[in-house]
Amino acid sequence: MMIFKEVVIDYKFWRFFLFSLTIVGPKLVFALLFFMLPKIITQDFGEDAPFGIYISIAPLLIIIFLFCVQTLQNNYDPYDLILLGTSIETTGPIPMFFGMNIIDFVIFIVIISFAEALYAPMINVFTFNFTKPGREGTFLTLTAAPTYLTMAFTGLLGGFLLENYYPETEDETHYKRPWVIWLIIIIISGVCVIILFIFRDYFNCVDENGNDIEDIKAMQYIDEE
Repeated sequence: MMIFKEVVIDYKFWRFFLFSLTIVGPKLVFALLFFMLPKIITQDFGEDAPFGIYISIAPLLIIIFLFCVQTLQNNYDPYDLILLGTSIETTGPIPMFFGMNIIDFVIFIVIISFAEALYAPMINVFTFNFTKPGREGTFLTLTAAPTYLTMAFTGLLGGFLLENYYPETEDETHYKRPWVIWLIIIIISGVCVIILFIFRDYFNCVDENGNDIEDIKAMQYIDEE
């Protein structure tokens, strides 16, 4: 109970919590691959459509891309790569505007797989900026927070979008408008990326040596007193 209390009253925890909420937007794009795309594929190509094959491409591509981006991840600031990766991921649905076919699905999967390989591992690295000495394990557990927040949000939003803009049975009020789905998703992700850019100094509040700037200011204030 004491550990929980110490974490909750720590300003770093709330900074991490706000970061986790913001990263849900870009994460939403990748989550669509598993929550919405199977439904769309079975609607368009029948129940026998091998959507599992298309979806399995993503994990394989991520593994391949991870080897390709290791140099970048070793030489650039984690937050810079998070910004770059989330920006790329936001553009992922763009091919879907040109058609709902296998080629566009595959292009979508390639884009978001590269983006995930680029920035997803950096979220774990970046999370350690929020850790407090002796509480590394607690914050490491919290690195799963963006994933679960994304799952919850995607389930609610995905169901709403499919029901209203890609219904299985069309009528006068509900008919297929996939472009609305992709536009809404791009807007949500884009707004979150903009927030990450604007509040960069708040989220990435560390100096070149990895020390928290707020902690440094607090220590200086104490010394002056």
